[in-house]
Amino acid sequence: MDIISWLAKNRQYFSKELNGYVNPPSGPYLSILPLIDRGGKILELGSGNGMLLKFLMKFSGHKITPFGIDRKKNVITMAKKEILPNYKDNFTVSDVVDYDFENGSFDIIITNPFYAKPNMRDFTKKCLENLNTSGRLIYAVPNDVLKSNGMIGLNDVKDFKGLNMRISKGFDLSFGIFDK
Repeated sequence: MDIISWLAKNRQYFSKELNGYVNPPSGPYLSILPLIDRGGKILELGSGNGMLLKFLMKFSGHKITPFGIDRKKNVITMAKKEILPNYKDNFTVSDVVDYDFENGSFDIIITNPFYAKPNMRDFTKKCLENLNTSGRLIYAVPNDVLKSNGMIGLNDVKDFKGLNMRISKGFDLSFGIFDK
């Protein structure tokens, strides 16, 4: 099944409440796909119902073990029961800033650093500590979030000044990529 057909088939799992998307996010999902250049354990902080993780498992071409954290109990329940039931033990209800994992646990972490505002630099440090020695941190920030904060791109975020972050633009998203 191609990506557009898969997104259409799963349309009922996309909403502002469930994962922040009113419609199936073909552009944003296609934009993040090339950044997933390895398999392993992927943690999404602010995972909603886990649809991005399910999408990456199906279309990345890599063997992925998904982990998700979200503060909304109803979306984590949906992730556990409907979206990724074979990985139900990997989904946790928690604030994305207060999550607790053993350092070096993940190959990739995906999140929006604005969840941690105003302490984005400390949040970045914590995320990097939770990556393995060759891990990747991907910040995926909707462009409307940047605009509402008076910014054009991630290079305008003062907490990121001096950090070794590669910046890339996707469809409706800006990415900050940290490779260890």
